Amino acid sequence: MAPLKCLLHKLEKASLICDLLCQSPPGDFGQVVQDLSALVRDDKLVRQEAACMGTCHNKNNFTPIQINGRTVLLTHYNDLGGNSFFDSQDKFSVEFDHLCGVTIKSQLHSVILDACVSCHFPAGNCFKHQFENNSSL
Repeated sequence: MAPLKCLLHKLEKASLICDLLCQSPPGDFGQVVQDLSALVRDDKLVRQEAACMGTCHNKNNFTPIQINGRTVLLTHYNDLGGNSFFDSQDKFSVEFDHLCGVTIKSQLHSVILDACVSCHFPAGNCFKHQFENNSSL
């Protein structure tokens, strides 16, 4: 009976951790994770739950990140999956570590914009070329 009680205790902890992480203010997710680790004294469990909740929390709160000196928001609309996000203005994709709150790597793309637009806006158009200074416009 003791292993079942221990498992329920762990599931209750995980549920409480998820509830508290969902309520963390935008920009303070990392600090809430650290505080919960100190309170719960089960760093592995907190990090496991935070890894699951971080992506949703950051996308729901439009978390701003810095890419090449510009601020880009993490949203459902620029999510490429696998913790990668797309910046349509500079045509960069970045992989973001939600637990640490830092970008891991960025890549310059020219065709990813088409994939992003077709995924989120199936009937939309994608204009890849910007207008040059043209006296006829």
